[in-house]
Amino acid sequence: MSSSFSATGTRPNVTDSYVYDAFGNLRDRLGTTVNHYLYTGEQYDPDAGLYYLRARYYSPGNGRFASQDSWQGRISDPVTLHKYLYANANPVMYVDPTGYMSIQEINSVMRILGNISRIGIRTINAYDKATS
Repeated sequence: MSSSFSATGTRPNVTDSYVYDAFGNLRDRLGTTVNHYLYTGEQYDPDAGLYYLRARYYSPGNGRFASQDSWQGRISDPVTLHKYLYANANPVMYVDPTGYMSIQEINSVMRILGNISRIGIRTINAYDKATS
C-alpha cells in the first residue's frame, strides 16, 4: 500500500507530488516546492528525519514513535499495550494524528461517550417525570 499527495499552486495545477510507503517513507517526489507538511499532512523535520504528531515524534524509518505513549492501552487489545507503535502497526488502516491514539480509537471513545450521555439524559428525564 502506498500513499500519495499532490500540491497545487495558486492556479489549480499540480506543482509537486509525493508517493510514500505505508509507514511514511518518501518513495518518489516530483517538484521542488519547500513543504514541511508531508505524509498524512503532518509536519516533517528534515534535520531529525521525524514527523511531529503533537504529542510525540514519529520515525517513518522504523515505523515507531521516538518516545513512549502515556496512554496505558487496553488489556483486551494487546497491540495497544506497545508503547512505541504507530497506528497500531497498521498504517494501511489507521492514522495517528495526535501521537496518542488512532482516528478509529478516537471515534470509538466518542461513540462510548455519546452512549453514556444518552443514558444520562434518559435517566434525568425519567427522574424529572417521576418527581413531577
